[in-house]
Amino acid sequence: MGADFLFDCIIIKDSKTDSIVRTQLLAKCETLTLADFTELDKGRILDTFGIELTKDTLKDFIIQSKRIIEDTFKALDCRECSYMTFKGYKIHLTGGMSWGDAPTDAFDTFGKFNALPACLHKILG
Repeated sequence: MGADFLFDCIIIKDSKTDSIVRTQLLAKCETLTLADFTELDKGRILDTFGIELTKDTLKDFIIQSKRIIEDTFKALDCRECSYMTFKGYKIHLTGGMSWGDAPTDAFDTFGKFNALPACLHKILG
């Protein structure tokens, strides 16, 4: 069994600071309704979190989303992550060699963040 190199990224418009984006994402979570989720969003959330979004599960998903946002923005400052800028975007990266597991703790966090609905990702720029 061989090893694989895995990486994940989060891309933010360079004109926005990470703290402003974090604040905007958390504020948007407070106003989420079921109408904000596309069918693709719902499928990704079911696959990633095992949550079928309904009126009854939305509040719990919002709480979980806010926790993921907080964890992600903490991870951006850890030694498992780096960034580069390219054509007006700041690209946060994490990853490494994998033998069937996640290469870093931040890799799993990035994966959860990237499974959040598109309406949140629009805030990134």
